[in-house]
This record gives sequence, structure tokens and C-alpha cells, in this order.
Amino acid sequence: MKKEITTDVKTFWENDPCGTFAGKDKKDRKKYFKQIEEYRYQQEPFIHSFAQFSRYRNQKILEVGMGAGTDFLQFCRSGANAHGVDLTENSIKLIKERLALENLQASIQTINAEKLPFPDNNFDLVYSFGVIHHSDKPQNIINEIYRILKPGAEAKIMLYNRYSWVSLQYYLKFGLFKLRPFRSIDDIMWKTRESLGTKVYSRKQINNSFKSFTDINIDTVLITSDYIKEKSYYERMKNKGTVNKLFVYLWPSRLVKLLGNRFGFYHLIRVTK
Repeated sequence: MKKEITTDVKTFWENDPCGTFAGKDKKDRKKYFKQIEEYRYQQEPFIHSFAQFSRYRNQKILEVGMGAGTDFLQFCRSGANAHGVDLTENSIKLIKERLALENLQASIQTINAEKLPFPDNNFDLVYSFGVIHHSDKPQNIINEIYRILKPGAEAKIMLYNRYSWVSLQYYLKFGLFKLRPFRSIDDIMWKTRESLGTKVYSRKQINNSFKSFTDINIDTVLITSDYIKEKSYYERMKNKGTVNKLFVYLWPSRLVKLLGNRFGFYHLIRVTK
């Protein structure tokens, strides 16, 4: 039995809210947040077509796990009746600052999304990008999302792909190269990918987790770090040891692009209640 990891997850993201490393000019707050936003959509340009922010004007949306709030701000700017929850106080603090800078209104609160404080059949959209797989009890969050969605409404969720280039990189580094070839991908990602307890999902696991929904669509996409020879990735990794340098120089980025999205790290999931 693995221990409950909620406290560890909270501590990790309190200290490093998702995406904030891209903000360099911390004294100039507008510039700081602009840098975070520009980096996110340069590296993950498909987010706009997936989220369809402008589609939800005057509709009631909930984002589960907001990080630095970049996607959440898009919903607010588009005129959505926006609500958000996050496990960390730091995330809420950052988003309140961003809302104030742009004179925007939204309802946000610090809470564990495994139990949401909203009535049944309440939202036109629930959005969660790269968050649920960090939870101690992800199925509880999925069940809560189903409960609070209006009948016929959608949830849009990103989860990490178990059978991906990123998972292979981690297996090579923390399994094979450590002379532990039989170490499982699940154990490696649980202990080494971002916060403790990170999970990765096959399509079969996703279909099982979302079986209460009437419609499940999964698109798997490549991200820049799948290729690994991207400049900013190199800058972050070059001082982190010999193995990381070898990945930067030797990873077969052309093969990754040739085989395409099938082994990308992001599952983009659309489900309908």
C-alpha cells in the first residue's frame, strides 16, 4: 500500500506553482505574468483549440487545479462565469493578483478537489489540465466532476500518457540505466515525475475511469519536451548531470516526430455527462 501523498503534493506545488519558472522579471508583475503565458502557449499551442475558451462566454465553468492561472485567465477574459479550485494557497494568491491586475472577477478557493463544495448538476464545463494525475485519489475527483456537471455538459481534462516518449525517457534513466530493468513505469513516475505520486494512464485506464460518462474522446499529442532537443529544455537540463546531457544530444527527435502523436505525453480527454 502506498501512503497518502496529499501533503507531499501540496508542499511541492506550493513551492513551485506550475509554469512559474518561465517568469523571469518578478519585480515587473505584468511582464512576469506575460512571460509565463507566452511560454505556456508557445510550448503547448494546442491548448486553445482544446479548451475553446471563447466558447464559454456567460457560461458557468470550473477549473480544477489552476497552477499559475494562465488558462483560468483566458476563461475570465472571454466572459465566462468562472470558478476555480486549487490545493495550494500560493496558486490562489497568484491568481488573485492576476485578476486584480486585469480588473477581472472570478470565484476561487483553496480546496482538495477530491471533495468539491458545489451542488449537483451545476456547471456547463469542468476543465482540468495536468492536475488530476497528481492527486492521491484521482477517481474521487473524476466522480465529483461527473456529479457537478449539468446533464449534457462537457469536461475537458489532460492526463499523462503511460505509453509515451516521456515515460520511455524516465524508464531508461531511472530503470535501465540504474540497472533496474524490471522497475515498472508506474513506480518510476510515481517517485520521480514532479510531485510524489504522479500517475500515468493508458487509454484503457482512461475509458475505465470515465465509464460513468456517456461519451469519451481521447486525443494524444506531442509536446516540445517529447523531442527533447528544444533549446529551453536544454538550458534547464544541461546542469543536471551526465545522463540528462546524453538525452539532450542523443535522443532521436526525428523518430519521435515521424511516429507522431501516438506516443505523445498528453492525453487530451473530452467527456460528456
